Amino acid sequence: MNKYNVIYNDDCLEKFKDIEDKSINLILIDPPYNIKKAEWDKWETVKDYVEWMGKVFIECERVLKNNGSFYFFHNDFMQIVELQNWLNKNTKFIFKQLITWDKLQNADAVQLGTSIKIYGKQRNYFNGFTEYCLFYTFQDAIGLKLIEKDIPVYKPMRDYCLKLRSFIGYSRQKMIDVLGNGSSQHFLEPLGPQWQLCTNETYNKLIEKFSINKWEGFRLYESLRQEYESLKYAFNNPQLNLNVKLEQQKCNLRSYSNIWNFNRPKANYKLHITPKPLKMIEHIIKTSSNEGDIILDCFLGSGTTAIATMNVGEGRKYIGIEKDEQIYKIAIDRVSGYIHLSERKN
Repeated sequence: MNKYNVIYNDDCLEKFKDIEDKSINLILIDPPYNIKKAEWDKWETVKDYVEWMGKVFIECERVLKNNGSFYFFHNDFMQIVELQNWLNKNTKFIFKQLITWDKLQNADAVQLGTSIKIYGKQRNYFNGFTEYCLFYTFQDAIGLKLIEKDIPVYKPMRDYCLKLRSFIGYSRQKMIDVLGNGSSQHFLEPLGPQWQLCTNETYNKLIEKFSINKWEGFRLYESLRQEYESLKYAFNNPQLNLNVKLEQQKCNLRSYSNIWNFNRPKANYKLHITPKPLKMIEHIIKTSSNEGDIILDCFLGSGTTAIATMNVGEGRKYIGIEKDEQIYKIAIDRVSGYIHLSERKN
């Protein structure tokens, strides 16, 4: 059983074994880029690196819910191409967007000036002030089929059908005799993987043959159709987070495009050499999760995703994994400090 609001000091490929299938709503990771910035960021070949990331992708695919969202950061475009090709070939993840984090607008003046001095006279190089975030879901035709089979999605309507079966005195042969041997009968098989809302025509047949309109729990077809479409839309579009209005976000409007300009964290190599802005991580969590959802970061680093999850709140919970023992201790200290500060404020 998953434990929540906990940080593990472990190899993510090992710890993934303890995470249940289809139990995570949002996966948000900032993995090694294989750009040789640190010992944990080095592989002998790009092929070795992609194969290792592939193992991570497979585990992410296993634990992510059918309507979940998956984000990962990177900044080396040629390796991004290799990673995308691997994902396309070996997983059911569907590429949604390439998001560009524009760091130039808020670049430190000294750093920018140094970069221009170094590279300004070269004509074969443009200074890099971007990083990229790749956004994936399962939501194409395959994803919709998976969602249709997910019993909790339409539970209120399935419960209605169970009660309706009892009123009718259901038997499979009786339904075949009345509705024919096709998809129409699936409406009265609410525990099966092929359940779906029937047509208005089929519903009228049930009224005609079994007088279901005289049942005290009877609902009009249009009422059922509206609920069905509402549940389907909300489940299939968690990244829209319908409970959050744009004007309430207080974020730069550009963050709702695929170009983001969140301020870069001030360099603090005692914490981590590649930190991401807390506000940017909060933005992803607000946009692609709902109240009570579970967020996983299996490359937690100094703990930003955990703190962002607590900041966004509304019952959201996190699972964090960090292999490096020193960085893990930093994450624990940061999160503990955040909790203690919150308690004092309350």
